[in-house]
Amino acid sequence: MGCITSKPLVSSPQWHNSATNSENLETGQRSHKASLYGAMSGSPERSELTWHQQSLVGVARWPDKEYNRDHVPLQMEYGRSFWNESRKIGSALANGEIQNFEDLWEKARDWRCSMANHDENIFKKPRNSYNEFPFTTPLINQYNYIKERYSARTDGSLQKLDDEGLLPPAKEFLITDKIFGEPISLTKIVCSSDSSAHRDQRRYSDLWSRGLDYGEPHYIQHTSSEEVPKILHHVNDLFNEVLQSNLSTKKALKFLGEIHWWLAHAMPDERGSAAKSELCVRAIAQAKGLGIL
Repeated sequence: MGCITSKPLVSSPQWHNSATNSENLETGQRSHKASLYGAMSGSPERSELTWHQQSLVGVARWPDKEYNRDHVPLQMEYGRSFWNESRKIGSALANGEIQNFEDLWEKARDWRCSMANHDENIFKKPRNSYNEFPFTTPLINQYNYIKERYSARTDGSLQKLDDEGLLPPAKEFLITDKIFGEPISLTKIVCSSDSSAHRDQRRYSDLWSRGLDYGEPHYIQHTSSEEVPKILHHVNDLFNEVLQSNLSTKKALKFLGEIHWWLAHAMPDERGSAAKSELCVRAIAQAKGLGIL
């Protein structure tokens, strides 16, 4: 699922129940959990979501309904598996079997690989921090709505795309944040100042066919892979904070929003980072006994 937001968004909790079998945990297991973060309620035995609602979890839905496939049986199976895995990983978190974010991400990565039909290896690959070429996503098809939102804005930074001046300049919208007070550049939205510019026009397609970014008149330039380790270190700190047992629901949701915000921009892996990020957030919510839709 792909989305670009300017603020972290997490839905309000729909339910908050303790696991009904928590009293039956072995004394040693309870002690182990308490020594980590204090007892967490974990996933309730029964969910308030219907089967159909569970089948929608983690399935991409777009503003342009032409690209939505949430009614297709294969996608519903994906959503159902996503839902079940979030509860499974959430239970592992609540029981202290997962103690750092790196292990949590590995669980999410394993699940996403298991859902791939024939190209699972591409979902295993982390982004190489030494890659000099930026990762980009063209704003076409299901991502066209982002282009429509940004093209009309006038607050972007106007930049030349090529030294020859053959292409119209582009408006750049850089999203920034701070980690421990230090500014960090994240995702950048790039839209041609020519609203009629299209990747199929020859002046772009010649460049695009050679793999050059500015062969795309409108695209997302993802956070530099060099920043990913720093972001993941920060996410691990947030992970430790959100699992504290004395945290209020309001603060827990705030931390979940921050974790999702940073992961969405970091895009740690070459493929499937959006799904893995959402799965991690939902698993943490399950561990805390929080339901998010």
